[in-house]
Order: sequence, then structure tokens, then C-alpha cells
Amino acid sequence: MRMREIPLYFSVLFIAFATQCPVLGQVVEPGDDVHEWGEKFELAPGVKAQDIDYFRDYQPSVITTEAEVKFLSKTMRGARSFNSQCFNRAEVWAYEASNRYREKFGTTLNMVKVFRFYSNTYMSGNKFDWWFHVAPGFFVEAMGSSRTFTRDQIMVMDNRAYKDAVPFSDWDRYFFNMTGNKTVSNGCRHVRSYFEYTQLRDSPNEDCFDLIVPMYVYTPDDFGDVEKKGKAYPEQKWDLETLSEAYRQAGLGRVREY
Repeated sequence: MRMREIPLYFSVLFIAFATQCPVLGQVVEPGDDVHEWGEKFELAPGVKAQDIDYFRDYQPSVITTEAEVKFLSKTMRGARSFNSQCFNRAEVWAYEASNRYREKFGTTLNMVKVFRFYSNTYMSGNKFDWWFHVAPGFFVEAMGSSRTFTRDQIMVMDNRAYKDAVPFSDWDRYFFNMTGNKTVSNGCRHVRSYFEYTQLRDSPNEDCFDLIVPMYVYTPDDFGDVEKKGKAYPEQKWDLETLSEAYRQAGLGRVREY
């Protein structure tokens, strides 16, 4: 999709620099009919907004040593495909990091993914249609019993922005600076569901929204399945077909076996 008021040539360059995530309205999986991405929708019968909890049966691991952080940073491989999508890179990075961590330290690593969704106000103010980004991460302090946490408790792994895992605040600053830093708030609002984001997307007082979920969530289609279609939460295991597509689209060859 051509971005508003920007020549196509510069649009392509901008999206490439902006780590290649879909522009507004772009469907990345053929046949997707969940809804127009980012548009408001009705929750499935029996699904209540206040009850949506992607961490219901998932406890994120906590990384406590600098050695572990450095090890995880080294697991990130740069995508070899110029037009690789962020969600495919995130899938590969999370899959390889969690498995290599298990091989190295002998214990399971439950990582998270950070989905960043932009408001209409922010997109129009910075003249771009790049509507979401995602990267894997991990907790460095435990989540509260009531699913409460702050962004300071998370480090993010995003090889297109930093070669190493960095505190959430650094990752956050990188993307605001990249888009010109024309903001209306002091940061992104934390939401508990994709539905909540769609209800707030038109707010003139919000720049963006962060939805933090288990590492097995792949794209916003997964949110649509749970919230709009009433399906079960994503299974806590890697899907070989999904991984194969992620590796292929990122230009990283075949799925590594662990």
C-alpha cells in the first residue's frame, strides 16, 4: 500500500528502515478474514474484555544475571532478506533464543513478545502508515501476582534496532526518534488486549499502545482468533509450519532443530 503524501520510492525506503512491518490495512497471511487489521470489532459471544488474559496459563521466566543477558543477545541472527517482516524475525529470534538457552542452562525459558501498535494520531502526525511492530523480550524482574508489571522489568531483543538485548526504555526511545518524535503523550499506553487497542486507536491523546504477550503469539491474527472468533489462546508450543514460513521469509534457511 502506498503511504499517504509520500512518493512510492521514499515510502519503500522508509518501510525498509522502519524494520519492515505491515503498513495499515496490509494483510500478511493469504486468506485472512478475521477483520480489517486495526479496525474496531465486536468480541465473540461469551468473551468479556476484562477477562482477556494472555498470561492466564503462562508464567514468563526471569533472567537474573548479566551472563544470561549476553548469551541471549548472541543468539540473535540478522535477517538476510531485505524485506523480511518483523513478526517473522521475532518468531525466529524467540524460537532460537529459548531453545539455545535451554541447551545452555538446562531450564525452560518462557519469553514474551512486545507488540507495538500506533494510534491514528501518531501515524498521521508523522506521515506514515506502518501500524505495528513486534520483537521478543524477557523479564528481568518477576511479574506481579495480579499480572502487573512495568516496562522497566523487560528487556527487548530487536536486531534491526540494537545488536544486543536492551532495556525497554531504550527500544522505546529508538522508535520514537526514528519517526521524528512528534508525540502527544509521554509514551505508549499498556493494553491487555488487541480489542482494547482498537477501541482506543482513534484517541487524539495517545501515540501508541504496547501489548505484551507470551512468545508463541505470532501475528495480530492470533489476537483476532481469541477475541473475535472465541478460539482458545495460542498453544504453548512452536508450530513447525509457522516456523518454516518465518525462516523462509527472513531468509534464514530451514528451521533449526533442537
